[in-house]
Amino acid sequence: MYCAGPAKASAAAVKAEKVEESSFMVETARKQMATGHTASALARLASALSTSTATSVRASGLGLKQTFAGRSAFFQVDASAQAAGNNMLLVGVLGPSTPCEEILVKHMGNRQYQVTYNVREKGQYVLVVKWGDQHVQGSPFLVDVV
Repeated sequence: MYCAGPAKASAAAVKAEKVEESSFMVETARKQMATGHTASALARLASALSTSTATSVRASGLGLKQTFAGRSAFFQVDASAQAAGNNMLLVGVLGPSTPCEEILVKHMGNRQYQVTYNVREKGQYVLVVKWGDQHVQGSPFLVDVV
């Protein structure tokens, strides 16, 4: 690709100054399949994830129902039941017009989590809690921010 400028400069300015030129090259990279230790780790992870279930995961706390704008809200997630298996805890908050300011998920041990989030504006929010790709019981939650 070749670019020459200045395209938006006045005719007088172009005559008075040198014209600058720039060029750049874009190269594509080839994505390769994971090999060796990475592939075996991914296979073990896929196997563990296929045996987990969100129906045994419980979310509780006031932060699932109501909170105050500009203050931190809290709730807990308990995935310690053996039937829950191993998986990733995913939390998201969707607001009326602005995104959630911050979400912090802290593992407290034994697959129990403390979740803290902060929103700035009043309104109704949708809070999603997933264990892997499955919603935990009650999710998505409607949270009133006053």
